[in-house]
Amino acid sequence: MTFFDIATVLSYAILAVFGGLFIYLWRRPYKSSNLLTPTRLFAVGVALAAFVMFLPHYFAYATPDRSTWLQIWETVWASVHHAVRLFVVDTAMDDVASFATHDAYAFLGTVLYILAPIMTAGVLLSFFKNFFAYTKCFFHPRRDVYIFSELSEKSLALATDLSKNHKKALIVFTDVFEKDDEENYEIRERVKEIGAICLQKDITTIGTLFRARSAKIHLFAISEDEGENVKQAFALSRTESPYATRENVFLYVFSSEVQSELLMDNIPSSKMRVRRINDIRSLVWHDLYVSGENLFHNAIPEENGIRCIRAVIIGTGGHGTEMIKALSWFCQMEGYRVEIHAFDKDENAEARFKLLAPDLMNPANNGVYIPGEPRCKIEFHSGVSVDTDTFTEELLKAGVPSFVFVSMGNDPLNVRTAVLLRQFYLQQHMGTPAIRAIVYEPRTKQALVGAKNWKNQEYHIDFIGDLEESYSEEVILRQALEDEALKTHMGYGGTAEEFYRYEYNYRSSMASALHYNLRKKLGICYFTDSAEALSAEDLNRSEVLEHMRWNAYMRSDGYVYSGSGDKSSRNDLAKMHHNLLPFEKLSEEDKRKDSAVALRK
Repeated sequence: MTFFDIATVLSYAILAVFGGLFIYLWRRPYKSSNLLTPTRLFAVGVALAAFVMFLPHYFAYATPDRSTWLQIWETVWASVHHAVRLFVVDTAMDDVASFATHDAYAFLGTVLYILAPIMTAGVLLSFFKNFFAYTKCFFHPRRDVYIFSELSEKSLALATDLSKNHKKALIVFTDVFEKDDEENYEIRERVKEIGAICLQKDITTIGTLFRARSAKIHLFAISEDEGENVKQAFALSRTESPYATRENVFLYVFSSEVQSELLMDNIPSSKMRVRRINDIRSLVWHDLYVSGENLFHNAIPEENGIRCIRAVIIGTGGHGTEMIKALSWFCQMEGYRVEIHAFDKDENAEARFKLLAPDLMNPANNGVYIPGEPRCKIEFHSGVSVDTDTFTEELLKAGVPSFVFVSMGNDPLNVRTAVLLRQFYLQQHMGTPAIRAIVYEPRTKQALVGAKNWKNQEYHIDFIGDLEESYSEEVILRQALEDEALKTHMGYGGTAEEFYRYEYNYRSSMASALHYNLRKKLGICYFTDSAEALSAEDLNRSEVLEHMRWNAYMRSDGYVYSGSGDKSSRNDLAKMHHNLLPFEKLSEEDKRKDSAVALRK
């Protein structure tokens, strides 16, 4: 076998190996921080195959009167030089044809002469694509910018809504690599529709995109990998980050994991405002913010003059659990009590919830109505499948509901269960309670709005939670509610920096603002912005209500009574609080805090 034969076989093998690696990397997820992307790796393979192909030719023509090592050195560098010339189209096919010894070698040369310029063109196109993207940013320095850590259905849904509400703002997706499949083609077309910019760089490496100091920069760490989101948050907020010393920088970190809360509270201090986004909680709280007063309008009158908000929760996964916790404090209102029946096929559903909120389920509190304490009863129906008659038997035991929430993990099951519940309550002459069901697919939700049967009878089922709603500006950013929450935090004597920096402060104040908004909608008789305008009795009622709400909220967040009313017994690391007591047992100082928050003094 000649040197030409060996070089030909080896070159073909190199192309095959690198072609296989190209396909493998192209089909699996990869990050822009990787040194070798699939295209770059294949370009290396083409260059290496060309280098090997030229070795026998240049070795044959090496200067004969030199030593063997010098001939090898001359051969190597001549081959490298010719391989490079392929990529800049500085050589002709005739160069190969002139010294081709057989068809396989000639064919190899033809393939490489075609592939090398294509690789060069790909790199140039990539360069100019990013060049024009940066140019657009450069010529609009005063525009606000919304930067996303990746391009996905979720980030695109949020970006689309932002583009509608802020037409002059720039939308930027980072870590974007084009792939030739139908799904990615559709996403890219939607990106073009909103005029967004796509960059291959990671969100942590793109800098401020030439933003003027007056421009607002919104950063969204919105990857499916929550750990990656937290890592990016640390990188973006570190002291050497270009954002650290700037005003008007907002970082949104999408994560619902407990570990992310711990990490977020320890992010290096900077001027940027950092928020952790729990998209499930955001949706549930937004739904209560928009239509929560209907819970009270539909409450069931009881003989003692109290009205009962009886909620049936089907499915205690993410949305179901969050709804149970939110209803426990949101429904605290004078003259009302809340009774929650949670259904789940998992026999350990109640045990899981007790771990999250032990004091809510504590027999000393759960369903025990003490003056100045929350009026809340939670009952779990664990190990009950909606596909069995046990389910309907348990529904009957729960009684007539005023509100039903269905969240079982997939759209078809949620819709089927919601329809079954409507039929069941009508058959049992138990009225038409409000039914809300989670539907994730936007087109499915649109098709189901106002759904009717064949006799044109409407089901009156509200479908929420689709991608476009869950990832909208109103749900995720919640600016109006956030402004109100900041006032709440200030009422406790806190600062704006503490409000944005610590998850505990932010979430607690948001809950209080949500309840305050509810009181305004319901027109509570002692609602006023001035304590002086209230009688002593109404002021006391206002303080008691706020304490009931706060008590229930803290318990839903996992806090338990510290065992003593002494302030020194509080331990936030252990989630133990000294004020989880009936209102009358509070100190006068703590009672006045309830007044300050309730009245927004």
